[in-house]
Amino acid sequence: MAATLLAYAGLRRLGLASRASAVLSPELMVPSACQGIVGITIRTADKELHAMLSGIEDAEAKAVATAERALLAALDGSCRTPIGGHARLLEDGFLLLTGLVARTDGSFLLKRTITGPKEDAFRLGAELGAALKADSPADIFASA
Repeated sequence: MAATLLAYAGLRRLGLASRASAVLSPELMVPSACQGIVGITIRTADKELHAMLSGIEDAEAKAVATAERALLAALDGSCRTPIGGHARLLEDGFLLLTGLVARTDGSFLLKRTITGPKEDAFRLGAELGAALKADSPADIFASA
């Protein structure tokens, strides 16, 4: 049996969404952190540009990205380390962050979640990342 895993967003853009036989939820397959978030980087000193761009800032995307990036920073894995991170805002305004660490051969998998106020996005990501790292074998994070 053969299978191909494609991004559903790409299939939708091509008008091929109906061809997808299954759509994987982030609960089933935790994606890489910050997937689908568009970011703009500007110089700290450029106050005028910052003021102009602040009008298009999305508070939900900022909280989600902050939590996921803090998770990644705490884990300090390489691009070869299977790390997943997915945050979303719940109806009550709290942030739910899921983190995952695994071995490339599938012999180890650790998945955890944390919930808290969206204003604590950085702390939640750092805390979950530290907990995952503490409970994972050190060789997972070794440079390759």
